Amino acid sequence: MQLTVPSFEFPRDIPTSVHFIGALPIIPKQAPLPAWAYELDGSRKVVLVTQGTLANHNFGLLIAPTLAALADEPDLLVIVTAGGRPIDTIPGPIPGNARLASYLPFEWMLPKVDVFVTNGGYGSVNQAMSFGIPLVTAGLTEDKADVNARVAWSGVGIDLATNEPTPQALREAIRTVLDKPNYRLRASLMAEEVDAIDTRSQILRIVSQVLHRSDEDGLWRGEVEKNKTHLNVNHLVPEPSERLVTEGETSDMKSQIAQQHPSGGRQMQAAAIRMTPHQIALVRESFATVVPISEQAVGLFYDRLFAIDPSTRPLFQGDMKSQGVKLMAAIGAVVKSLDCIETILGDLRALARRHDRYGVREEHYASVGAALLWTLEELGLDFTPDVREAWTTAYGLLSGAMIAASSEPLRGAA
Repeated sequence: MQLTVPSFEFPRDIPTSVHFIGALPIIPKQAPLPAWAYELDGSRKVVLVTQGTLANHNFGLLIAPTLAALADEPDLLVIVTAGGRPIDTIPGPIPGNARLASYLPFEWMLPKVDVFVTNGGYGSVNQAMSFGIPLVTAGLTEDKADVNARVAWSGVGIDLATNEPTPQALREAIRTVLDKPNYRLRASLMAEEVDAIDTRSQILRIVSQVLHRSDEDGLWRGEVEKNKTHLNVNHLVPEPSERLVTEGETSDMKSQIAQQHPSGGRQMQAAAIRMTPHQIALVRESFATVVPISEQAVGLFYDRLFAIDPSTRPLFQGDMKSQGVKLMAAIGAVVKSLDCIETILGDLRALARRHDRYGVREEHYASVGAALLWTLEELGLDFTPDVREAWTTAYGLLSGAMIAASSEPLRGAA
């Protein structure tokens, strides 16, 4: 059993006995909230840095240079977790934009993180990817060089390929990951792949199969059958919304997508020219007002989506709160790339094909678009006709590329 997803593994012949089982669920409430928890209010980008719980005897390797690298970056809040060691073992000086903790509750912390700086512990890297967080890695001990090489290869972050990174190298890498949306988008794609795996059920299924195969004398079979109810572990999901369905909204969106993209995603780069700088600015300004109330926004969005198109509900498995975090991250990456959309076109195509495997159909794109526009209008954040038109155009570009990618045969396919 391999605790990751196939997209984080180098292409090679893998024995059929290897099963990718996603990321282990985080055990909640292992640590209390820190006294400075209220400061993570979305006003600053959050950089989380850790050396894990094993290679953390010398904080001068990664934590200290990261603190030095970002000491003069007032738009960043640097969070340090010491992996269980006392915080007074972290060498100073501690800059004013840094907050320290011996342990942190990751189920609370990770949804708030914009970049994860780590020496490359396999568990931490996979947990970060499961929340769609891009990474900056620097570590060569244990299995870390191999893990960090996968970070760079998969596109979810930057590997500095050293055990002792300089503050300058760290600053440049962190800023690059923050400023270039392709890293966040690749991490979001990885998170979707993790979400598609029910890790608990997979573990129990594989263990059960092994027990049955090795049970030639039948002594164990009865016990496994007795406890088979434990082998059906499903994600708990909220009930579908009871709100009224508005079919006209999805019909309008289908029409808009078809009109804007008669040739599909191959016209993506040319179509981007049709989105004016003014429209791009309107979308970005509008999205900036949504970010501080993102939790409310995603709640409205999913309620509306499931109401106008109940067929989308089974597509979303697992914790809806984490789904919302990933949704906002993906939208943010696209919004940031509207004036250079060709730079993330490959990732959009990969996302579309992954959605195909989950059961997403072409008509679902219209439903998502209608729910998105309704949510933005419902939030009451000066959603003028010009802003609505700008968002409609932006979503048309995005959905057109993804729909076209869904219909394209994979390279090398017969």
